[in-house]
Amino acid sequence: MVPQVIDYQTGESRLNDLVRRLEQQGSIVRNILYMLVFLGGTALVFAGSLGYGIVPGVLLVLVLAMILRSIRRRRGLAVLGYLDQAMRMNQSLPESLSAAADGETRWLRRRLYSVRDCLAAGLPVGMALEVSVPEIPQVTARTIGAAERLGAVGPTLRGIVHREQVRRASTGDQWVLLRFYPMAVLGTGITILGMLLFFVVPKFERIAQDFKISPGPWFNGLVYCGRYLIPPALVILGCVLCLYVALRLWEIFLPGHRTSGWQGIVDFLGWYVPPASVYTQAACLANTMQILASGVEAGFTLPEALLQVLHVKQNKVFTARLQEWHGAMLAGEGVADAARRARLPQLVVGMLNCPGASLADTLKFLGLHYSDRFSRCAAVLQGAAVPVMTLCFGACVFLVAMGLFDPIVRLCKAALPLGGFNL
Repeated sequence: MVPQVIDYQTGESRLNDLVRRLEQQGSIVRNILYMLVFLGGTALVFAGSLGYGIVPGVLLVLVLAMILRSIRRRRGLAVLGYLDQAMRMNQSLPESLSAAADGETRWLRRRLYSVRDCLAAGLPVGMALEVSVPEIPQVTARTIGAAERLGAVGPTLRGIVHREQVRRASTGDQWVLLRFYPMAVLGTGITILGMLLFFVVPKFERIAQDFKISPGPWFNGLVYCGRYLIPPALVILGCVLCLYVALRLWEIFLPGHRTSGWQGIVDFLGWYVPPASVYTQAACLANTMQILASGVEAGFTLPEALLQVLHVKQNKVFTARLQEWHGAMLAGEGVADAARRARLPQLVVGMLNCPGASLADTLKFLGLHYSDRFSRCAAVLQGAAVPVMTLCFGACVFLVAMGLFDPIVRLCKAALPLGGFNL
């Protein structure tokens, strides 16, 4: 059903009522969906605990959350694509979105109508996306809002859509492998290892006692890990996995309620712990430098453009450094000296300190440099993921196999003193 077109010429109070109505409707729908998925996930976990253990049930919920998250991201990318197309063709955004919504499915049509209503009511593009399209990350919506205030919403939106399309095209073939293969192998391995420890290892110990032989260091190490290391590791892994599932479900169905406490911890670890630190720093610096370059080209001063970037709220550690950079420039320090005080990378400080180069060209170069670095880092991480997973899982299989074959060889040597071989 097509929503009724509202008369938006009634002042600011009507605009606030529209925003409040959209937020309330979105919150109610998200809460209902969250409860349904939570109940379904609980049923899956309970069924898994009865048949195959708690880990497969939790993995099923995690897979469901990832599938729903992928669907919602595609929906958000479709909305951004329609906005980018309308800006490229210099069309009226409300009329273009209304025409696009008539040919779309139910959920995407609702999102396009909501964005159209917000834009017709006078909301900026970034705020309209943040209010009416919960599938779009808050960072992306605020980035578009900051670029719009600097007069560079077209290039910024075009760059966001292009990067997202390139990312999906480059990871499309490996998405299933990188997301589901580790979880499937981990769940299967834990189940098999638990069966070995509960059913096979006691038999080996009884046979070793009957023949009065030592099972060997490999077997003793396997037993020690199974009795003293694996249970607490499973508890920690289960808690982390349940927390990750809860955060993903929270992000999917309650995007308006931000988990600020956990987000601060994630931002701190993402900024300082390698290899995620290289990935996070390159993404934040590329996004910031591109927006600053667009603002400076549009005629804004660097502190004014940086003030708009601070509203994006990317990584909390990086945002604190940008605030320090902005405060130092307002206190009268030079651009390069303020960047050095804010502990920005040496490349940024050195490029800003180069004489003769225009500030806009320098910021544009830094944006392109960190964008390429982000792409290279993503490619390296994706390429190294499969070998690293193979080596880790292969090492685990080797240790378990040695722990089982060592007592068999010792038993053969005890039963056949003249045969066998030394391990």
